[in-house]
Amino acid sequence: MFEVSRILNRLNPMIPYLTLASPELHRYRYNEPDREGVFSVFRSDEDAREFTCRLLNDMTVVYRELTKEEFTDLTQCTPQT
Repeated sequence: MFEVSRILNRLNPMIPYLTLASPELHRYRYNEPDREGVFSVFRSDEDAREFTCRLLNDMTVVYRELTKEEFTDLTQCTPQT
């Protein structure tokens, strides 16, 4: 995946970050929160929720830049601070 994201980096420099973030969410979903940080980088559900919101917002930005298309944000996702 990283090799492909490196090539796509030419389109947008955020693509490698988005590509590497996806497996982390998969590990979290599979292993659930990991307080020790061994199997997942997310120590709580709240950490994962905040990261997911940011990831979706970043994906929206990249999509808009690549397509030059505006659309209604369907995620309605706001990280809680």
